[in-house]
Amino acid sequence: MYQVLKINRIVSPEHETRSNAFLYDYKNKIIFSFVTLELPYRKNQSKISCIKSGMYVAKVTQPTTKIPYIHITLEDRFGRVGICMHIGNYCEGERLDSEGCILVGLSFADLNNDGFLDITFSKSAMLMLLKNVEQIFLVEILE
Repeated sequence: MYQVLKINRIVSPEHETRSNAFLYDYKNKIIFSFVTLELPYRKNQSKISCIKSGMYVAKVTQPTTKIPYIHITLEDRFGRVGICMHIGNYCEGERLDSEGCILVGLSFADLNNDGFLDITFSKSAMLMLLKNVEQIFLVEILE
């Protein structure tokens, strides 16, 4: 039996995809909640689109050359590879912290005054998520 992380997409305008996320224990009790930010859905195209909704197997992953800290990797599905959950703030504008990955945080705010909501307290959210999640778990993305 695996823990389940449910990502409920709430807003997906043309610029970004915002979601509420809930990590459940084995008794279906919420043990951690946070928010996520992704690129908008652009036909599941690599590097410019969020991934398709559905169920994914996820695992805690050691630092890599591209992501130099512990993060979460989702299984390759629906033609997408290398999708991770990691730290970052921006999915729109001049600075992008995602090429299709899922950014985690505790709230939304327009950090750089560009008119788009960004994600806040990303490092804190990632640390709390890693503290509460099993090595391998399920991620269910819902529209």
